[in-house]
Amino acid sequence: MDRNKAEFIHIWVRQLLREHKLICRRYGLKLTRPVIEVVDVSSYWGKWLAETTTISLSQTLLYSQTWDAVLNVLKHEMGHQLVAEVLDGAPGHGADFKRACEILGVPAQFRRASSTIAGAVPGEPDHRPTEAERILKKIRKLLALSDSTNEHEALLAMQKARQLLDIYNLDEELNQSKSEYTYTNLLINLRRKRVECYHRAICSLLIEYFHAEIVITPLYDAHDLTTYKCIDIMGKNSNVKIAGYVYHFLMDRLPALWRQHQTAKLRPKNGRNSYWLGVLNGFREGLANDLQAEEKATETANLPPATTANLPPATTANLPPATTANLLPTTTHDSAMALFVASRYPKLQNGRKRTTRVDLRHFEAGRKDGRLLQFRKGLDRDGDEQKLLAAAPPLG
Repeated sequence: MDRNKAEFIHIWVRQLLREHKLICRRYGLKLTRPVIEVVDVSSYWGKWLAETTTISLSQTLLYSQTWDAVLNVLKHEMGHQLVAEVLDGAPGHGADFKRACEILGVPAQFRRASSTIAGAVPGEPDHRPTEAERILKKIRKLLALSDSTNEHEALLAMQKARQLLDIYNLDEELNQSKSEYTYTNLLINLRRKRVECYHRAICSLLIEYFHAEIVITPLYDAHDLTTYKCIDIMGKNSNVKIAGYVYHFLMDRLPALWRQHQTAKLRPKNGRNSYWLGVLNGFREGLANDLQAEEKATETANLPPATTANLPPATTANLPPATTANLLPTTTHDSAMALFVASRYPKLQNGRKRTTRVDLRHFEAGRKDGRLLQFRKGLDRDGDEQKLLAAAPPLG
């Protein structure tokens, strides 16, 4: 997009004013419409100037960070505004400011006066690896082993990975550090205006089998100057990392499997989405079978069965329902998780269900291939994760 720097800044300022108004509406606040300026500084991310009711944001922030990070810095500065205009509290980052951040749902890593925003990226801690990080590394190795040509070894690896996921998710008291169980999120920018049926099918898998909460939300793109649909994966740190890995793994495999299917079927032009839905359905059946095998193994060892084993069987006709807000259905009952989701999305509404027509021939072919699909080594997608600087300037 051929626009000069001044025009970019002008567009960003207008969008930030819209975001300020939307945040006030979302959290039921009445704040003065501020003056928003984008300044060419690198010494701070943002600053609140009460004397002129001005919020200043750094150009570097908008150039280098995701819009979600920009919004959290904006909410940080709105926290100062809330203290000044509503709470009538003391300036700075004391108790009044913390209360304002609670009201606005500002993530912990964006509440500090000077912070490393890299901490906003799931799995990028600025400390020694925790027990949870070590467990996560072990899970990734097991998922890589599940690609083994030895079917017995692959099954055992998958079962062990699932067992570790369940234990880590459910038995929090076994670990001493509460920081290992902080909740975080990962935004995946689809870079498109609509969400396809296969995106929703993947999201449904992540919710049902990988302890994730997912909201499909529109998010502004400061580089393209437009709004795209994004998948917001939320949950415990390790679960978010695993869910993000599974998402990218499936999105890599679907096109490759479709190309193989085209070759086998003399390159059919239509039916790609039907085939992909079939692959995901078959993959879901494989997960269900793995869980059933794990349940039998635990029963044989006189251990209590995994709590996630009794999941509904996959079907060929049912596709995950879509929502308008877009909160996808969840199977978790974690009150802390619910509070985390509510802090990010205080006004969620379930929307209408959508139906998708499928070509049964391609669907069944995909389903057959999906049953054979196994995890491969972890995929890193820096472009889809929050690209954040290692060290951030202070927040005002």
